[in-house]
Amino acid sequence: VAWAPLSRRRQTNHRASTQLLEWMMTGSDRAMAGARDDAGQAPMTPNGAAEPVQGDVGHHRDLTADAVTIRRRKVSELVADELREMIARGRFKPGDRLPAERDLMALFRVGRPAVREALQELRSAGLVITGNGRRAVVREPDMDTILSSISGAVDTFLSKRQSLPNLFNARRFMECAMARHAALHATKLHIEQLKAALEASEAAIGDHRRYEDSDMAFHRVLFTVPDNPILLACHEAFEQWLLERWRRLNRTLDRDRESHAGHHRIFEAILMRDPDTAETAMADHLDRAWKVWEAHLRD
Repeated sequence: VAWAPLSRRRQTNHRASTQLLEWMMTGSDRAMAGARDDAGQAPMTPNGAAEPVQGDVGHHRDLTADAVTIRRRKVSELVADELREMIARGRFKPGDRLPAERDLMALFRVGRPAVREALQELRSAGLVITGNGRRAVVREPDMDTILSSISGAVDTFLSKRQSLPNLFNARRFMECAMARHAALHATKLHIEQLKAALEASEAAIGDHRRYEDSDMAFHRVLFTVPDNPILLACHEAFEQWLLERWRRLNRTLDRDRESHAGHHRIFEAILMRDPDTAETAMADHLDRAWKVWEAHLRD
């Protein structure tokens, strides 16, 4: 389909839009029709009369006991679903520009607000890039965009005090596995990076912001050892979700020293290729950190 401006090729675009719409159809239309039927409109016979409910014998069966609440979907959600399906099927590939808003309005026979809300939903999902008044561009989704898209929900989740231990335990589980893996598979380069981060953290003791940066750098190296972008993205998401809360804690000079000593024990175990000791050292390091969190939560 050639997405020329409507002012130049209005009739051609209208026919193309109609054909493409028919080609895409009719999943969302069936869903909307089904919702109308489920909402209480009985299916109609060809002559326009209501079709009898199967099982009725000369009387109307009370269906209120079987009633369920059906959420009517917004038009913008249906448009977003259709665009998402077209992207998934390769109709629009990463780097392609989506049709202009006016063309999408003609394609789906909807108003501008529905189109804009649909594009916003796709942007929030990390599927398109929008801005500067230009047409949306399809992007290749990655773990960073996926995890970023749920950050708002995670922040709300963490506003409940009982949720923080769950997140911290998940982090502990992953970090212990990373320490064990590093003891078995870390390369010479990884060892050098860990050593550099360790030296930086020692030099930063007492400067809480600098120590914080070197602390995160040390842990980040461990997540690079498996060479798996999903694991690295998960680590960075954990850091992002916990960092703001970590900065609210009262970090003392003794706490920085204790943390650095924990890093040193982890590093020595990795250097000696001792996975059991590396895992134990990481568990002890994070357990000590959790005690600081617990004291903060009690206050």
